[in-house]
Amino acid sequence: MSAQQGGQHLSLQAIEEEPATTDPLVLSAHPPADLTLREGVRRLRAEPLPEDGISSTLARVDIPSGTANTRNARAASRHRLFARLSVCAAALLVIAGLQGARWVERDPDVQVLRQVLPAVNAFDTWTRSEISPDAGRMARDAFKRIETTIGKIGSSELDVWKYLLYRNRNSLSRISAGLRQDFAWPRGRAESMDSGQASVIQDLASLLALRAEVRLLESRPKEALADALQLLAMGDHVARNAGAMGHIVGEMIVARGRSVAWRTVQTVDRKSAAAAAATLSQLVNGRVTLGSSLRQEMLSGQDRLLAFVRKDGWRSQMTSSFGLRPRPYFVTKVGLLQQYTDSMIRQIADAESYPAVRSNGAKPAWLDPEAQVFVQPYDGMIVADAESRAKTRILMTEFALRAYLLEHGAYPRALRDLAPKYLGRVPRDPFRPQEPLIYSRVARGYEIRSVGPDGAEQGLSGVQNVRASISDQDGSTLLGMVGDIVSGVDGK
Repeated sequence: MSAQQGGQHLSLQAIEEEPATTDPLVLSAHPPADLTLREGVRRLRAEPLPEDGISSTLARVDIPSGTANTRNARAASRHRLFARLSVCAAALLVIAGLQGARWVERDPDVQVLRQVLPAVNAFDTWTRSEISPDAGRMARDAFKRIETTIGKIGSSELDVWKYLLYRNRNSLSRISAGLRQDFAWPRGRAESMDSGQASVIQDLASLLALRAEVRLLESRPKEALADALQLLAMGDHVARNAGAMGHIVGEMIVARGRSVAWRTVQTVDRKSAAAAAATLSQLVNGRVTLGSSLRQEMLSGQDRLLAFVRKDGWRSQMTSSFGLRPRPYFVTKVGLLQQYTDSMIRQIADAESYPAVRSNGAKPAWLDPEAQVFVQPYDGMIVADAESRAKTRILMTEFALRAYLLEHGAYPRALRDLAPKYLGRVPRDPFRPQEPLIYSRVARGYEIRSVGPDGAEQGLSGVQNVRASISDQDGSTLLGMVGDIVSGVDGK
């Protein structure tokens, strides 16, 4: 657009850029109309109007605007920046992919602590015992026969058992030697704590238990009690420096020893009863905790887990062997090891604080499916451990009560009367750690009980009489069971 005045052709841009003047000569050269147009352009540029409005208006008056050009330049700059960022992002993705693959497959670089085995180890002493073939099976068959026989055992059967014991007398002598040595179940010789060697130890314990049973049948309670206490010591010994398998084997041996000892309580003399109470008190105070055994189990599990993930093709083996969906980018070696360790630490805490912490036996929901393959819940074992401790404390208290009776002619009015002469302190109930075992006088006898896993005294309803069966196998008291663990004598 242009302006015409007095035959003169002026550009509006020139009009705008020309400085304002009041010189008469200049005014005569530029009529007032041009001055008015110039002033209007200046005011237009000073207006706070939107960019689009300014550009449109200036375009109509033939005044070039740099706004549209600036917008185009900015758009081009943004496109160039986006292209550069896209290239950088693609490069970062490639680098991240390579690093991610290394991260997924990186080795945990962990060295699990190894046991320092004692030079003379009771494990080796017992597992190298030359037990005759089928000795363990024959001993267990004898237990079933004794338990189910109402009348007396025939002399022919008794002779067979005595001959079996005679043939294995050298192996039985190894038990005493092993109890004088440290015990350590070697981790790493085989997985699952070597069940074959565990069977040898169980067979040896079964022979000792059979000898105790034979001595009971021959009315030799004092010698039978000595064998029973040796079984209790052996069971505690086996659980030392061992994992879950060793703890289970140890508790089975302890249960067999208790079953014999209970049948001698009312027949031994005062001196033997007091000595038995003192021996059991030492075993109770120095007993291996389940938490300690689970720590050893955690170390063994870490060993096995690391050996598994360090094999070629461990992912495909996991999916094929356990039926898991492959998740190659979500399962790492470090993650598996960390989740297994965290789960075991929580279960160790549960074992050490039971019954304050009671879980339901299910695997933790926060575990990945792959980690659940390696995690074993130990809730049932935690309850069985508390049951075993309750039974041993009841047995210990009964021997102390027997010694008190033979010295004073009557049972005490309360358990506190047994301390400190017969017991160092009043035994507490493992299912209610802040409370002692429940003791009451019944006619001329007594009754002693633990409240059991439900933590509540049930009186005479739903009780488990620990002296009703020769087997006395722990684990019969399950999580959620209602009823007490009870023993006693009527005194008639």
